[in-house]
Amino acid sequence: MQHGAARNRSFCRVVGFFFVCWQAGCGNAWATDLPGLRATSADGRWTLVSDNFTRTLTLRDADQNPVRTYTLATRDGKTTSAAATLLVVPSRQSFVVALSTVAELWEISTNPDAAPIFEGLVHDYKMGEAIATAGFLGVRRTLLEQPFETAFVAVRSGQIVGALRKRTEDACTRLQVIHLDIRRRIGEFTLVGTPDLKASTSAESNDAVVLSVPDRINGQTNLVDMKTWTVLKTGLASTPGMLAHVTCQP
Repeated sequence: MQHGAARNRSFCRVVGFFFVCWQAGCGNAWATDLPGLRATSADGRWTLVSDNFTRTLTLRDADQNPVRTYTLATRDGKTTSAAATLLVVPSRQSFVVALSTVAELWEISTNPDAAPIFEGLVHDYKMGEAIATAGFLGVRRTLLEQPFETAFVAVRSGQIVGALRKRTEDACTRLQVIHLDIRRRIGEFTLVGTPDLKASTSAESNDAVVLSVPDRINGQTNLVDMKTWTVLKTGLASTPGMLAHVTCQP
């Protein structure tokens, strides 16, 4: 009986220790086990790191000292999200962040001369009705129709290609082209299967710029004209259960 009581007391002390530790914030160590993303600017002066446990981004300088922390949330702070993709855009001296569950695309400029950010409508700032925030290290938001699952920086400055999340049973994937300067969609196309934007490449061919997008599952290649954003060639699916004659609506 005494041994049983001692074991019970020891067990309670252990449980109590872990409870106090969790209350004190020790559980934050588990965040290192969750997927996070990291991107470094072309000049090596800036690094952006996502922590999907705390739903934050941390911008670090060349010595990896924290400079600014951003909460991955809507403007009102009511809805938070993990980061789906971090991109580097050297021509704009900026990072682009696609949020996983919030339909927004963020651009964070590391250019000290970046233009101020106006969150209102276009006519607001032309009439002096809006209050601007600093463009340098500020968040320039582009509202999306749906969150992007992955994204790719197009050859032309300021254009981002993003893949909308699709259901497992869907045979096609919708992709949208967003222009960061005007913060809206300028193109849309659809590809068979599951395109791998991270492995995409672009090249000039016959006075055209062609985007080559491999399929993540069957390995075949899709070709897209980057001037008109029309599909030139679609890699047809060859995996079991998927028909080779599947066509997607533009």
